[in-house]
Amino acid sequence: SPSAYMILSLQLGGWDGNNAGPQVNNQTMEVDWVRVWTGTRSSSSTVVVDNATTAETEAVGTWTTSTATGGYNGANYVHDGNTGKGTKSFHFYPSLTAQDDYAIYGRWTSDTNRATNAPIHIYSADWFTNSYTVNQQVGGGQWRLITGLPLSPATAQLTVGNENSNGYVIADAFRLVPAGAKTGAIIVDDAETTKVLATGTWTASSFTSGYYGTGYVHDGNTGKGTRSFKFMPQIPTAKDYFVYARWTADPGRASNVPIDIVTTAGTQTVTANQRMGGGQWNLLGVYPLAAGTGSITIRNTGTNGHVIADSIMVVPVP
Repeated sequence: SPSAYMILSLQLGGWDGNNAGPQVNNQTMEVDWVRVWTGTRSSSSTVVVDNATTAETEAVGTWTTSTATGGYNGANYVHDGNTGKGTKSFHFYPSLTAQDDYAIYGRWTSDTNRATNAPIHIYSADWFTNSYTVNQQVGGGQWRLITGLPLSPATAQLTVGNENSNGYVIADAFRLVPAGAKTGAIIVDDAETTKVLATGTWTASSFTSGYYGTGYVHDGNTGKGTRSFKFMPQIPTAKDYFVYARWTADPGRASNVPIDIVTTAGTQTVTANQRMGGGQWNLLGVYPLAAGTGSITIRNTGTNGHVIADSIMVVPVP
């Protein structure tokens, strides 16, 4: 079949007398990855991947098929027999139609002999493996929110392991719901004075591009532990939401910014690296939010650089 080539090069000049100057000497170019699409890119859609779909699953070690406990998705589920701890894993490879941010739900059947710390490992689009534990003694027979992550059709993998688990581990199914067109998105900008609350001194700036609206505010890299910036979006309905934050990036920013998200399950804190990801909506996760005034707070406690507060966005899971 025909072949195509892509050349990524530092080569400059060499034609029409346009020769490169000495400033290019000893320069290097680093390439992380290259992506190529064929035809028209597909839109993302909700995907369910079940243990019984052999083309999308792989068992490592012995997993036993069962229908003894109700509430499973599809025809059955599998379990590890509560044996061989650390030697068994069940891998799901969902057939995603497009890269997107996904709300990730798991399903299992519950019983008192189940593990309260069943490990789940999810391989995201940024090449990182994200690990979680779930209590399979409760929440059986329903889709349970695990997290929200960017996933890619090329690399998406969800693994149920049994290392260090304290009971039977169930592998049944996962449901992946994309953010898609972000319908119903609610954005709060730092300049919306009725929807934000600043504690301590925050300085307005538009020096670094990539901000939402007319600018952003920063903590001046001072007063650590005394300054916070709260965004208060009006949440129309209690349900699960994608939560995003936006900032401008620079090497002088903090790489360890704590962001508190008040959910119906309590306050969840995530850490953002503001040295990268500037000028875009960065997914903080998927969380159950209550109806009414929500709360997403950027703090500067223990941070190692300037902390930026620009804007937040919440998007209901479709």
